[in-house]
Amino acid sequence: LCAELGEFVASSKTQLQMSSSITGLERKFLHEQAELRNLTTQSFGQGRERYICIFKEVAVAPVLSEFAATEGGSSGAVSYSAVFLDEESQQKII
Repeated sequence: LCAELGEFVASSKTQLQMSSSITGLERKFLHEQAELRNLTTQSFGQGRERYICIFKEVAVAPVLSEFAATEGGSSGAVSYSAVFLDEESQQKII
């Protein structure tokens, strides 16, 4: 599991879906290991169909703060990051 997680971190992929065949204890381990690597995790499904997805945060270019520009504050760049879900994952959440 650690090797697969390491390969994911080194890759350009932004999402890794693990098999539903891993146990609850293995999922817990992956949640912990992902957190140590600043990754986001989410488990989906129930019972034997439960699986974990691991996500990298995608850096987004700095943007001009509209609040600062319109409210007379100091104008400057605001940067943020986000996790993007593929279409299949979005449908499972909805």
